[in-house]
Amino acid sequence: MISLVTAACISQAAAAYGIQPVVIAAIMRTEGGKVGQYSENTNGTRDLGPMQINDGVWTGEIADKFFRGNEARAEDQLLNNGCFNIHAGAWILRQNIDLSNGDVLEGIGRYHSWTTQHKERYKKTFLKNLQTIIR
Repeated sequence: MISLVTAACISQAAAAYGIQPVVIAAIMRTEGGKVGQYSENTNGTRDLGPMQINDGVWTGEIADKFFRGNEARAEDQLLNNGCFNIHAGAWILRQNIDLSNGDVLEGIGRYHSWTTQHKERYKKTFLKNLQTIIR
């Protein structure tokens, strides 16, 4: 169950980036992250917060866009500010949808990985989670 605060954050991020709120909610369910939580990857990077944003891939870009290059602040906000994490995740998703010529499902797969097998598996899991949410 999504809290009212989380629902408001999802709605704001969805409106800002032209994404259906249910898509963001289904990605969050697929990622399974929480505020203050990170997952360590085998390559030494970490996935941060509710949208499990990879620090090795995204911290620098997010720092430049939102924090005047302050990577420590960006990482702290991604990890500990759930609303910001959702906003940043929606920004990343929008970029991936745009790079997929507007194909939302392909952009969702690329949100996770550009490697075909990982992307396709993620898309299947996402669709199952989406079905669970909309039932």
